[in-house]
Amino acid sequence: MCATWTVLTNNDLVASRQRGNPVEFLEGDARQVLVRARDLIHAGWRLVSHPRVGGLPGPGNPYRSVVVERTHGPVDYQSLVAIEEAIAQLTGRPGRLWSESAQEDLKAMDWWLLASRERAE
Repeated sequence: MCATWTVLTNNDLVASRQRGNPVEFLEGDARQVLVRARDLIHAGWRLVSHPRVGGLPGPGNPYRSVVVERTHGPVDYQSLVAIEEAIAQLTGRPGRLWSESAQEDLKAMDWWLLASRERAE
């Protein structure tokens, strides 16, 4: 089975460091990234990376990067459950205001988590 993957992210640091890998940059918050992932899961994609890995408590890191893979099969139930739980965790919780320095650190943390996953494969 031929599979295609892409990175969904609202983190410009992640988007700029993908070196030719497929990336979909989304303007907006972490919830919007997760909703886009959910839409793709309903269209036959599956999660490759967990949507809550490295998450801070509460609304946590405003930057989120998720890897999804096209599968030409039915909806992947485990992916759907994981993404719905991640969305529920963010829904209705006010975002936190982070300093510019803290935002840069959070972007780097999101990038590091994604890069660590890629090195582990």
